[in-house]
Amino acid sequence: MGRDSNMTCKTCKKNYYLGYNSYSGWIYASTLAEYDAKPDDLKKRRGNQNLRQVLEEHEGHEMFGPWSHDYMFNNRGVLEMNSGYHVDKVIEDYGDYEQINMHEEED
Repeated sequence: MGRDSNMTCKTCKKNYYLGYNSYSGWIYASTLAEYDAKPDDLKKRRGNQNLRQVLEEHEGHEMFGPWSHDYMFNNRGVLEMNSGYHVDKVIEDYGDYEQINMHEEED
């Protein structure tokens, strides 16, 4: 079992689809310092390399994520999180964000 992962820059209004990986294979970091402190074996995975690329490009920006479609969804342009108990609006203007699929760029 695995999950997809996304990283969102709220400053630039861009969302990056990083790819699909096992649950334990993802690095959870929203800054370069957090990423660099993670184990090297995880850094070899393509999705995590995509994450680092996004963090480098958007260093110092307001970031959200990494997050998954397992618990987040786009509801008419609003990014929402379903906790199982209630739904929280996370990014109100998500419909205006540019969507970038880094997984497709792997070929």
